[in-house]
Amino acid sequence: MSNLTASGCGYITYKDAVLRLGAEKVQQMIARNILHYRPASAFPSSLDPPPVSNVLRPSGVPALRAMELLLHEYGHLK
Repeated sequence: MSNLTASGCGYITYKDAVLRLGAEKVQQMIARNILHYRPASAFPSSLDPPPVSNVLRPSGVPALRAMELLLHEYGHLK
């Protein structure tokens, strides 16, 4: 969550998330709609800057705000 909220662009690379957390955890977060997987695309994207590889985003703005709130309230428990 801290990587997403601090990214400045609203996404993190899929590869970095898998290296940091493991493929199974990342797949579970996608399956539970915590994260949204966006494959790399040559077409114009709503993401700014356009990613050059597969990325993960929060499932929406409310999810991003919830992540920020959780980090604010419980970030000291890392």
